Amino acid sequence: MADRDFLKTNFGIETELTGITREKAARVVADHLRGSIQRQNDYYDSYKITALDGRAWKIMYDGSLRTQRKVNGQKVTAGRNTCKVSLFFAF
Repeated sequence: MADRDFLKTNFGIETELTGITREKAARVVADHLRGSIQRQNDYYDSYKITALDGRAWKIMYDGSLRTQRKVNGQKVTAGRNTCKVSLFFAF
């Protein structure tokens, strides 16, 4: 039988969003998954959403993104309204 240790490995999915606050992203994810939100009060001002099935989502600031928005048809910097959404779970 092949080695199946990889099935016990944690892995994640990352989605990057701009133009939305971390708080709003956390509410959207929590509403969709019917989960609970905990603000982490850490360096990244992250939010943790725990879904009904126990999986955890983490919403956090991502400084690597260059955020932009349009104002009167021109691209301008959007500021820190940037977040990274990561889902980590194990099988």
